[in-house]
Amino acid sequence: MVENLAKDLQAEFPNISGFSATNLWYMSQFYMEYQGNEILQPLVGEISWTKHILIMSKCKDIPERQFYIIATKKIRLDQESAYSSN
Repeated sequence: MVENLAKDLQAEFPNISGFSATNLWYMSQFYMEYQGNEILQPLVGEISWTKHILIMSKCKDIPERQFYIIATKKIRLDQESAYSSN
């Protein structure tokens, strides 16, 4: 079923990537695990989709995910600060 949905979405939106069956499974998992979560939900926009997928696949509990999302955001901000001061 997901494979058929992926093919339909790819046909409907040929110029947009990201509708593979694997990504659709990730989207479903992301929704199920983050929706309504008062700790993680406010952090969703802080890091990229790719980083969320990596953290979600490696960290199974909420405090660990929260730690890595915040750490990833801090590293990005530190790097941006270093680049802007040059």
